[in-house]
Amino acid sequence: MKKFLTVLYGHAQSSTAQISQHQVAKIAKDFGFNELAIPTLSHGREGAAERSIRIEGILAGVEAGDLVLVQFPSWNELAFDRALVSQLKQRKTRLALFVNDVPFLMFESTSSLIQEYVAIFNQADLLIVPSETLYKQLVSYGVQVNRYVVQEMWDYIQPLHLDQPRFTRQVHFAGIPEKFRLEKEWPLDYPLTVYGEAPEEKNHPAFNYQGWLPQEDLMRRLSKGGFGLVWGGSEGPWHDYYHYNCIYKLSTYLAAGIPVIIPEDIGQKDIVVGNGLGLAISSLDELPDLLENFTKANYDKLLKNVAEFNLLIKNGYFTQKVLVETVHQMIRKDGHRAQSFKGKLTVFTYSQEIEAIEELIQNMPDYAFRIAAPTNMSPKLLQLKQYANCSLYPSADQSLFDRLIEETDIYLDINYQEEISGTIESCVAQELPILAFDSTCHRPDLISRRHIHSKGDVQGLACHIDCLMKEKESTASCRAVICTNTDQLEQLESLVVGCPEISFHIAAPTLMGDRLLDLKSYKNVMLYPQAGSEEMADLLAGADLYLDINHFTEVGHSVETAHRLGLEIFTFAGLAHQADLAGQHVYETEQIDTMVADLRKFAEKVGKQSEQLSSFQPQILSIDESLDYIEAHHPSVARFGDGEMAIISGLSIHYQHYDAKLADRLKEILGRTSDEDFMVCLADIFTGWDRYQKHFYDFWKDNLSIYRKTYARLCPAEWYGNSFISRPYSDLVDKRPSARYFEKLKALWQDRDLLIVEGKYSRSGVGNDLFKGAKSIRRVIAPHKNAYSQIDRIEAAILDEHQGALVLLMLGPTAKVIAYDLYQELDQVIDLGHIDSEYEWFLMGAETKVKLPAKHTAEHNYDENIAEAVDADYLSEIILDFSDGGE
Repeated sequence: MKKFLTVLYGHAQSSTAQISQHQVAKIAKDFGFNELAIPTLSHGREGAAERSIRIEGILAGVEAGDLVLVQFPSWNELAFDRALVSQLKQRKTRLALFVNDVPFLMFESTSSLIQEYVAIFNQADLLIVPSETLYKQLVSYGVQVNRYVVQEMWDYIQPLHLDQPRFTRQVHFAGIPEKFRLEKEWPLDYPLTVYGEAPEEKNHPAFNYQGWLPQEDLMRRLSKGGFGLVWGGSEGPWHDYYHYNCIYKLSTYLAAGIPVIIPEDIGQKDIVVGNGLGLAISSLDELPDLLENFTKANYDKLLKNVAEFNLLIKNGYFTQKVLVETVHQMIRKDGHRAQSFKGKLTVFTYSQEIEAIEELIQNMPDYAFRIAAPTNMSPKLLQLKQYANCSLYPSADQSLFDRLIEETDIYLDINYQEEISGTIESCVAQELPILAFDSTCHRPDLISRRHIHSKGDVQGLACHIDCLMKEKESTASCRAVICTNTDQLEQLESLVVGCPEISFHIAAPTLMGDRLLDLKSYKNVMLYPQAGSEEMADLLAGADLYLDINHFTEVGHSVETAHRLGLEIFTFAGLAHQADLAGQHVYETEQIDTMVADLRKFAEKVGKQSEQLSSFQPQILSIDESLDYIEAHHPSVARFGDGEMAIISGLSIHYQHYDAKLADRLKEILGRTSDEDFMVCLADIFTGWDRYQKHFYDFWKDNLSIYRKTYARLCPAEWYGNSFISRPYSDLVDKRPSARYFEKLKALWQDRDLLIVEGKYSRSGVGNDLFKGAKSIRRVIAPHKNAYSQIDRIEAAILDEHQGALVLLMLGPTAKVIAYDLYQELDQVIDLGHIDSEYEWFLMGAETKVKLPAKHTAEHNYDENIAEAVDADYLSEIILDFSDGGE
């Protein structure tokens, strides 16, 4: 392992930043560190390509596994520091950031960049910080680096032979007084010797400017005696900053051998006061009287203490300590770190068989695994004690189970044999995330299908854990999605580091290699390996933008779907997979800075809209109001549910394969404003969930957590009808109004001719009196699967055969398009799927969705073992049958 240290060049000789970095470099050289020179540009901004070439040159000798200590900041552009750290991570180095300064705490003008700096800090394996106070402050801003070393003091290596300071009440200040409010706060009648250039305008009458002096001359002047002043002002950013930072001029004064005067609230007060190195005051107003009464005897005591202490500074003790501790931590397997895990994962078991537990423990060292059993544990489980991130609890009682659940972040339902009684229900009651494998899931009725992984999908489960924990802590205001078949994602790390307010969700249909898995180190990156079409659709539905930056082929129809869902699409020239889609943001590769800036502006816009999108609640009529509106105005009707939203989002459903044209048509209809001619209906699930059965409530709560943004983007109308006009019984808690709903439905076709267009096995009204009041019934039998493939034929048949009848459609998503296509040419077309199953359940007073004999049953989505129809009346009503055309 080679060791490297970055060193700043190109600043003025008086630059404290450059002087301090070179002091560190002198000491580090003796410890075998090689210098990486970081020149400061003299010609202003540089482009991404120029910057990349410059950094490649700087890092030419750095290889994987090398230790690189970056003195931060480099005082180039922030984009340079971001790119430097990103390239070091790509090279798989051991990266330590030596935090010399934190610009967003120093300058109000950089306070808006906090998260950009935090994103850079979070790339480090270890931080060197001036103080514990600063480390805690950085953590409060979102820094998640657990390993850190505290600097405490700057060293000042100087070989000069200096005079023994003599007692004098002279006060020295090295720096710019105006920067620290001294021109406003320094007493008018007490002289201050200032080592800096005098301002052109009128200055403080007590200031005696000496101009800038070379370091050797400055040290000789200071060493003649008096006090060195360290002051950050009584208010403002520098006052606050002095709480956190190591002040270089403090070490300069002490190295010169003179005592110091400091503010009482400075971060290094304990070192100064505790070692008798100077005086701490609360206000400069008290300084004249304090010095006037200060005796030579007291001064000599301070000089003696300073002479002993400055041997540490002049011999590089504090920097040596930092370097030794840094190297020591970085070469250890885990390094010394604050004992902090990203999350607590819990498993309860009767069995020694826990799916993939050891692999998970090994691959997720930053997570604490807690395994509890009500019995003694077998050797197979006990050997897991060898892992520092695994705790075992044999012979656990109920109180221990309860405490572990209360403390856990995610419950893993991955044990075989039976569940510890009540565990899953307890987790659900506490809204605790539960993840499982399909081979171990004990309560699929309570665990979201989105949280159940295929057996063997260990990588997917591990990444899912990481995603849940990051989402819990995320401050990102904007979600970006990338679907990819490859690990070659153009400029991804530059985007990730440059846009900390964006969370990047990367999905692949395959296992992921190290190049992608390494991205988990970024707190704003979530990975989804072996993602199926449903998981990718969910990601797109919840996204704000799509990054079309993967090389090679498009994954499925991800870009097409993103465009349909109204997502902004950002891509690079030559990579766009659907270049003909309008409205894309296209950049040349070297325009990465422009792309980052545009993405950040977009994220800011999304942040302002996020509450509106996440709380979207369209106005939906009640079932009664919807049926009354249909009765009064005779509009045609199209009803939208989860199936239609799935197809719009790029998915196939049980009875209809995904079709891009169908998806586009559904989106078009969904955006229509309802009126007396045509009513668009939505599922009434945005409020009032207590009206519904728990299984129904759970399903829609889960669905809305993904699709609410999609509804918000695609449903602009002022009001909608209620899709549950055809679901007026089974899912309701209070079923008393159901009889009224069915009476209102029957009134719609009372004494009217009906043309029912339905699938082969629907057989609506067969065996019950649902359509008894109709004047006549004729039927067109269409394919029960993939009816959209026959839409032209179905529409032509309706136009030929309707004869002024009320047309009822039971054809899934295809029914919406037919209703919309034909509503201006027919008297009335109503999409009324599922109504027959609901009426059958109503008649039998069913408490569950019982499978019906001899016909299709809603929610029993396979239509298996249904006998051919024998009902003579039903068969006589069929005027056209092309049901075999859609398979």
